[in-house]
Amino acid sequence: MIQTHSHRPALKDGLGNDWTYAEMGARIDTIAAALQSAGAGPDQVVAVFQDPTADWICSLLAILRVGATYVPLDLRNSVARLSTIVNSAKPVLIVTDASTASKTKLIGAEQLREVNVSDLSQNVNNKPASSRPPNLARPDSTAIVLFTSGSTGKPKGVVIKHSNLRAECEAYSSFCDLPSMNAMVLQQSIFSFDFSIEQTFAALADGGCLYVVPADKRGDPREIASLMAAHGVTYTSGTPSEYELLFKHARGTLAECTSWRCAFGGGEYMSPGLVREFAGLRLPNLRLFNNYGPVEVTTAAVKGEIKYDDPAQVEEHTMAGYILPNYKLYFVDQDLKLVPVGVPGEIIVGGPGVTAGYLGRDDLTSQQYISNKFDKGLGGKGRSGDKLSRTGDVGRLRDDGAVYWEGRIEGDTQVKIRGFRVELAEVEAALVSHSAGAISHAVVTLRGDGEQKFLAAHVLFATDYPAEGRQHLIESLETTLPLPQYMRPSVVVPLAEKPLTAHSKLDRRAIQAMPLPCVEHGEDQQASLGSSPLLSEQQQAVAELWEKVVPHGLVNRRSFTPETAFFNVGGNSLLLVHLQALAKEAFGASPRLIDLMNAATLAEMTAVITASARLPSRTTTSIDWETETSVPKSIRQSALANRQPAGNCLTPMGKHPDGLITVVLAGATGHLGRHLLAALSENPRIREVICLVRDASKLAIVTGQQPGSPSRVSWVIADLAKPTSVCPTPNSRILPKRPTQWLTVLLTGHFGIITKL
Repeated sequence: MIQTHSHRPALKDGLGNDWTYAEMGARIDTIAAALQSAGAGPDQVVAVFQDPTADWICSLLAILRVGATYVPLDLRNSVARLSTIVNSAKPVLIVTDASTASKTKLIGAEQLREVNVSDLSQNVNNKPASSRPPNLARPDSTAIVLFTSGSTGKPKGVVIKHSNLRAECEAYSSFCDLPSMNAMVLQQSIFSFDFSIEQTFAALADGGCLYVVPADKRGDPREIASLMAAHGVTYTSGTPSEYELLFKHARGTLAECTSWRCAFGGGEYMSPGLVREFAGLRLPNLRLFNNYGPVEVTTAAVKGEIKYDDPAQVEEHTMAGYILPNYKLYFVDQDLKLVPVGVPGEIIVGGPGVTAGYLGRDDLTSQQYISNKFDKGLGGKGRSGDKLSRTGDVGRLRDDGAVYWEGRIEGDTQVKIRGFRVELAEVEAALVSHSAGAISHAVVTLRGDGEQKFLAAHVLFATDYPAEGRQHLIESLETTLPLPQYMRPSVVVPLAEKPLTAHSKLDRRAIQAMPLPCVEHGEDQQASLGSSPLLSEQQQAVAELWEKVVPHGLVNRRSFTPETAFFNVGGNSLLLVHLQALAKEAFGASPRLIDLMNAATLAEMTAVITASARLPSRTTTSIDWETETSVPKSIRQSALANRQPAGNCLTPMGKHPDGLITVVLAGATGHLGRHLLAALSENPRIREVICLVRDASKLAIVTGQQPGSPSRVSWVIADLAKPTSVCPTPNSRILPKRPTQWLTVLLTGHFGIITKL
């Protein structure tokens, strides 16, 4: 690593990894050595299949160090998509950790050689330079392959060379003086998205620090905003949809992010309304940037600052930015002829940031990557400036060099959903192939606006497929289609015949205009949803929340059952955030977003919400704490009748007649707990410390080393999550049923159910 930065912070992940550049370099060396021992080297593909931690970043950099090619396998993709990537990329090695090592079989990678980073020493002490694995990366060798949606029915892997990464990093740093902004860069994007590459190198290529958001907090705007404030995040990049969620659910926390210096947006159109949201934060040091560029040109070719304090700039169509150094842009008509300044045309990108093409797809590469016939001054064949990338995007160039994005070219079937690029043709091909011949044609269209965008599919069944089995097949496709969740249609509609244009071609516009079947709002709505006999009262309450967040009309197209899946009625990850907020408002529940994402059905999601807080009846919106925390009369009477001697008991509120207090401490066998116990046992205001311990085997270690006044400490084998696991006592028959009641017994001094060891 860069020696002048060896003492500076480099990586944080909220899981205890807080490494300097020297420590990060040592960890990279350790992983690189393990990769080489396992046979990884130049021109070989190595996949990373881990939870998002600092070790993921070190694995990425170690792969580049040994000259191999990095392919991310992020668990936020579907298992089917990850299996497809493994089959296409053909890695020789997979890098796992303790949480994923047992899951390689799910993605068809169980036969691959494996390096489990959790098994490697966590020693991050600096090593002599002579002992480090050499850097085998070369400018023209492949560094990264990122898979994106493909029009042929399968995801396509974009081949990014080391020279492409260097060109983009140099251009980016030169454009906006990254060292003044990247003191703490937020890494929250899915690793299969090119924003993750931009975030990583924006931090580490210019001496900044990268904060990797833990898995259980990713996608949750409240958690992310809290992390930004707590860790002094200075740099963020994300899609406009991500920023809109942050403003909607965590505006107050964002206003406290006084260290925030720059926010980069991209992947979608940035609306004037979102720009005004940034202005409303009134953070004096925060600058807002926009960018443009598909992954085929290495994350971005255009960047520009949006002056959100300039009303004139805010209200106009937001510009994408200005062309970066190392890049060239051309605007052409349908015949690939240059159009004048100010006239919309297809955007074509050139320069050393243009990637090498698509992995194993020479045919597709030749279509999308063309030779440069515009710049007559270019050198001979093979120079980096030779190749241009056709984006399929329409844009225009202003007189002052500003670039404006206008949309997609006519007839193109690529769309953007929450920042993800989706080729509708891939979804259509998946529907046909996965139906095993039952469906002859499929047409997918994008419906809705903003965060309520969803895909709708119209399908034509084979003439010999029985009519009585069609609805069952449609319902099966909605749950088994081997695509990421954001690419699955929210509704599949059978067609009697395929609409055609006057030239006998598929009429996509006609299908786009077709209304979707749904239950009309009105008297029938309650019959189809609220009064379903299949749902419990709690499930009906949660189903009504679904109706408030999913796209209008879709939720009512059929009656809900406990097995109905949120993502099959128009739900998506952004709408799930709104559902989380509604659950908190309506029921006082605080379910984690990751738990809601993993809850596939209405029944499972209801269980998650009820587990986070007791779901009240439909007539109340608050928890009855009196009932929850009261000590049952039978326990209270029995406890009083079976009190231990005065020296061994608690009186109400934990106070003894001498005015001293008793403390109940959980977690005393842990690192922090042992220090707390030492301090509490010597505090003159405390008469006794009762330690609750789940594992009796740890008692000997702790009690043998415990400083302070051991006579004040007593131990109870107990588990707050399982109140009946208290060690057997003469009064064990009266143990309370709920953890809240059992804890209340401790705190109010009803000591009859507890016996000292």
